[in-house]
Amino acid sequence: MPCILLNTHSANEDFCGREDILELLATELLPSKSTATASGSGLRQFALCGFGGIGKTEVAREFSRRHKTSFDAVFWVTADEIAKLDHHYQEISLALGLEDPAECKSQVVTREIVKGWLSNPRKYLSGSDEFAQPSNSSSEATWLLVFDNA
Repeated sequence: MPCILLNTHSANEDFCGREDILELLATELLPSKSTATASGSGLRQFALCGFGGIGKTEVAREFSRRHKTSFDAVFWVTADEIAKLDHHYQEISLALGLEDPAECKSQVVTREIVKGWLSNPRKYLSGSDEFAQPSNSSSEATWLLVFDNA
């Protein structure tokens, strides 16, 4: 079962256009259909840049909404404050089962644990088959991480 931690906003009914940007994002960021793993092809990244209020967040939200089933895990992180980043890293760690909620470690440790998983994203965690997908024999998970307001 995929782990999806998108922002809780519903789809923007007024979103239109930007298909060229969405297509470019899809070309650059969607997982390859080939047998090569993400680690074999390197991390892919894309930055939406521009003045405030021009729709960068809406484009990222629409891309994430349209393509969430293409990834085993999708994470949305508000990155304008360290405290928010730390909170989101903890949410990711708990959602992935990397830490026990009763025994959460320090924010620094949690961040390192999440970064470790992102570097080696396993579908099977501690004997769990939570992220297993029968159609995909690879044990490496695909993920999308959106840093909003970075």
